[in-house]
Amino acid sequence: IVLGRIIVIGAGVAVYYYYMSRNSSSIMPITQTTTETLSESVTQDEQEQTQNKEIENPNAQYEMAKHYLNGTNGVAIDKDKAVYWLTNSADNGNTAAMITLGNMYEIGDAVEKSNKTAFRYYFTASRSEDKQALYKVGKFYYYGMGVDKNIEKATFYLRKSAQEDYQPAKALLDLIKKENVAEHEQHKLPLLIEKTQNDDKQK
Repeated sequence: IVLGRIIVIGAGVAVYYYYMSRNSSSIMPITQTTTETLSESVTQDEQEQTQNKEIENPNAQYEMAKHYLNGTNGVAIDKDKAVYWLTNSADNGNTAAMITLGNMYEIGDAVEKSNKTAFRYYFTASRSEDKQALYKVGKFYYYGMGVDKNIEKATFYLRKSAQEDYQPAKALLDLIKKENVAEHEQHKLPLLIEKTQNDDKQK
């Protein structure tokens, strides 16, 4: 009886160790892989955070934004990140970033459409005498987009842009000129009619 119990216990122990050895061989690689994956993820996050801290130059911030906008330099297109870097660059005085953000807010690309916000970026960029920014400010004043309509201010900014040979500004100035001529002719028309009537009476 004692011998039988010893044999049964021994068999049970053998089965247990056999089961554990088989499971341990399958579990270990999973645990190791999971640990490696988590380690790689943490490393990537740390690298990105370090990289973000190092990019403080507005020109470098703008270049980073362009990579996210266009999917260049091994970076996947991510317009949310592009807007983040553009905003940082614009806040630090980069004119190109201001104009790009202005365009995005004007058409509602990756941001909520807002002519008021677009005008603010264009107006700030125009202080650097950038011909595109000057044109955009003039255009917004002419059409009353995000700002009160003001033909005089529109003409002022459009002329400055046209002096830099910016064709869209020249085209809009020509339109304003034609409208002014037409308006002038309309004002002259009643006077011409009145003069004609007086001449007829005198006859």
